[in-house]
Amino acid sequence: MLKIRSLHCQSGKKTLLHIPFLHFNSGKFVAVIGPNGSGKSTLIKSIAGEINYQGNIELHRQDLKQWPRLHRAKHLAVLPQSSQLSFSFSAFEVIALGLTPLNITQSDAKQLIRKKMRATHCLHLSERAFPSLSGGEKQRVQLARVLVQLSQAEQQPLLLLDEPTAAQDLGQQHNILTLCKELCQKQSYTVIAVLHDLNQVMRYCDHCAILNEGVIAEFDTPQTILTTNNISHHWQYSAKAIKTDDDTVVII
Repeated sequence: MLKIRSLHCQSGKKTLLHIPFLHFNSGKFVAVIGPNGSGKSTLIKSIAGEINYQGNIELHRQDLKQWPRLHRAKHLAVLPQSSQLSFSFSAFEVIALGLTPLNITQSDAKQLIRKKMRATHCLHLSERAFPSLSGGEKQRVQLARVLVQLSQAEQQPLLLLDEPTAAQDLGQQHNILTLCKELCQKQSYTVIAVLHDLNQVMRYCDHCAILNEGVIAEFDTPQTILTTNNISHHWQYSAKAIKTDDDTVVII
């Protein structure tokens, strides 16, 4: 579904990212994890086309640089760590910006927006001015916007999330991750998310990639690679793994 070959990002003399090959399958929720400064956001921005890179990134066997802009917008969306908007748009109006690549009636558009707002727990914010919202509320509104944007994808869509739970309370963190899991399982989305909570990665993600100094150090299921030895090596933290009564492994 998504293939990366010979991806290289440079800033001056510093190599930010060097990935010879990486492949993501449709219908999978993949976490990108690693210590601070390891290249996680750079990877997301490269796939999104927000920064210059050398190499080849293919979505559905076509180089992303060759996709027509509107067609690409229907199939690839990115939710950055934070979004700035100085205009006093309402939350509903911000989400309506996701309609740009779609062919849809006004009535259907309103229904679609409300549906995505319910899914992201922000319908009650419809009339609120976006600048007045909390950081977590803004992120959920922006998540609803990108879900609207991907709603007419003709092939399996790709959703990129850069720390989507960072500004959320505990309940909303799990609501967002549950939604991501459902999008993968029920609608064949591929979701690639930068996450920091390793227990959430263990609980929700199908695969994870550990980035360290711009290189993919590990790529496998969370249960395989999130060992105490790997955690100690990459994060310099002596973790313990314990099993709960239902055999769930928890990292402490």
